[in-house]
Amino acid sequence: YADKVGFIDGAYRGTYAKHIDRVARLCAALRELGVGRQDRFAIMALNSHQFLESYHAAFLGAAVINPLNLRLAPKELEYILHDSGTKTCFVDATFAPVIAKVRAAAGIEQVVLIGEGDVPHDHKYEHLLEAVTPKIPDEPEESDQVVLMYTGGTTGLPKGVSCDHRAEMLNLYHVAMRMPFNEDMVSLQQTPMFHAASMSGVLGVPLGSTSVFMPMFDPVKVPLIVEQQKVTDTVMVPTMIGLMLSQPD
Repeated sequence: YADKVGFIDGAYRGTYAKHIDRVARLCAALRELGVGRQDRFAIMALNSHQFLESYHAAFLGAAVINPLNLRLAPKELEYILHDSGTKTCFVDATFAPVIAKVRAAAGIEQVVLIGEGDVPHDHKYEHLLEAVTPKIPDEPEESDQVVLMYTGGTTGLPKGVSCDHRAEMLNLYHVAMRMPFNEDMVSLQQTPMFHAASMSGVLGVPLGSTSVFMPMFDPVKVPLIVEQQKVTDTVMVPTMIGLMLSQPD
C-alpha cells in the first residue's frame, strides 16, 4: 500500500510510504534526544497523524510511549511524569502550557512541540524529523514494554499499567475478530488517542485501511466529516454515542 493515501488529518495527506518514512525518522530522532528502547516518552496532544507516528515508533521498538490523559489535573500529570521516569514530553499548542507548569517538578528535560504555536518548547517535531536519517530499530521482543498507560479519576494516586507487545497484539486480534479490517475501510479516529479505546485505530486500521483524524470529538462536526471523507467505520464510547443521538441534525 506504499502509494495509497492512508492518513488524512485536516489538510495533511500521507501515503503509507510517507508514513513509514516519518515513523522511521521519529525513531532516529528519539535516539538523538537520548531516549532509549526502555525509556519512556510522554505525549499530551489532540488526535493527529503525529500522535499515530509516535505510537508506531514505540511499536517498532524505539521506546515506550506514555500517553497522557488530557483531562487530568496538573498535580496528577506531575505525579505520572515523575513516577514513570519520563524525561521527554511531546505536546501540541493546546497542552504545552500545562506541561510547562509541571515541567520542573516532574523532572521533564525536553519538550517537543507538535505543530505550530507560540508556546514553551525546546524542539519542534518537524525539525527533528528533517534533521535525521530514517532508521528502523532492531525488532523488539514480545515481552518488551511498549505502552505505559496511567489510570485517572479513581481513588488514590494514578496507577501505571504496563503493556507489552504481546498483550497489545492480542488486543488487536480480539478487535479483528469483530471488526474486519480491509483496504476499503475509512475509519474516523475520534476517541482520544491517549485512551485504550483508540487502539483499534492505532494498530488495526493502518493494516491497509484509511485513517481520518478528528482532533477532538464534536458531535456536530462528526456527520460532516463522515460525509466529506466517506467514513465507513468509527469507534465511540457510550457517552459519545448518546451525544451523537441527541443532535437534531
